[in-house]
Amino acid sequence: EKPLQLIPWALFWGAIACGILVKGPVILLVTGATLLVLTVFDRSIGVLKRLRPLMGIAFCALLAAPWFIAIGLKSDGAFFVEAGLVDFLGKVTQVQESHGGPPGIYLALMPLTFWPASIFFLAALPWIIRNITKKPVLFAIAWVVPCWVVFELASTKLPHYVLPLYPALAIMTGAALASGITGRNWIIRGLGLLWIAGPLALATAALAALVLLEGIIDPFVLIGGLVSSFCALVAWRLFARPGRASHAVAFMALSAFALYASVYAMTFPRLTVLWPSNQMAAIMERYENEETCPPPSVLSVGYSEPSLAFVGPLDMRFMTIEEAAPLLAEDQCRQVFVTQDKWRGLAQAIQPLGFTLKPIEDFRGFKLNGGDWLTISFNAVIPVEEEAPTEPEAPTEIDTPVEDLVPDSQADPVNES
Repeated sequence: EKPLQLIPWALFWGAIACGILVKGPVILLVTGATLLVLTVFDRSIGVLKRLRPLMGIAFCALLAAPWFIAIGLKSDGAFFVEAGLVDFLGKVTQVQESHGGPPGIYLALMPLTFWPASIFFLAALPWIIRNITKKPVLFAIAWVVPCWVVFELASTKLPHYVLPLYPALAIMTGAALASGITGRNWIIRGLGLLWIAGPLALATAALAALVLLEGIIDPFVLIGGLVSSFCALVAWRLFARPGRASHAVAFMALSAFALYASVYAMTFPRLTVLWPSNQMAAIMERYENEETCPPPSVLSVGYSEPSLAFVGPLDMRFMTIEEAAPLLAEDQCRQVFVTQDKWRGLAQAIQPLGFTLKPIEDFRGFKLNGGDWLTISFNAVIPVEEEAPTEPEAPTEIDTPVEDLVPDSQADPVNES
């Protein structure tokens, strides 16, 4: 019942403030639901008293308020409408960006998303049920269950949404392993075979993607999968023996390291189709504008992945067709990326202003955030009289240098003569 000491108290409320700044109210859902369940089970508000919530809320507001004030002034309050009503509540009530799924999808994916600890967790379930009344286990369950139900019922779903709950699963699993559980159950033994087959299957698929999409043959990817599967086999055998659970965990850690190194570190970065933002950054570097162009110098219409903001120029802006058209007509030194489905609309929008789009280069990529293939073209803006197209055409890949796109009126008279 004693209040927390200053340092743990400040760390807790400081973490709440940081969580709000990073991901909005999600941290309030996780911590709030946990505290609510503990309060109900304890039939006491003692845990709340220890946190000194009134002082904590004031401390949290002191840390977070400056940013909210700044963004409110900068956006004239539009941020709170967009982030709170449109984005956050929209994810709860309707599927956004094709990220939907039925209730129970997180539970079905947990053996994969919690790998390599998922088999250990399944083996730990009987121990967790037997010890459910103990305070540490009850705390972990209060941490996981309410929020898991909320995430399952929400319309928009992404695999990483449940990540804040995985530490609680890990705590319960670690406690069960420390108590001496084994994987001798035939169900666990059968599921443990996935430990062995899974890494090799993933490494094989990664190597096939590397060969088919990039034309690269890298045997080390397959070797990494074999090493990962071998370590998983050793872990599977050790977990069936009493007192060897810690050794099994160590070998599963080696299995995960081999798979992460070969597939995640060596393969995925080289699959350029998975990273459209990086391809766009490379195009901007190849066709860097030598003119001093007023910001924004580069626009993106139809593609608004946040990763592009980190690899593109600082003054790059994501815009709609209606927002981009007057800016492109205002200064033709601006360049624009346009997705194929928006290209014709943008070209038609700037034609009445006396300009059209000149495709410089295009590429095809896979949008991980949505799971869609898309074609994006990089375009210059030129006067209509240079091309005089009767109707804008869809982008095609061309190798026209930027120098050739300069209007005749700006051409060098000596070279022209």
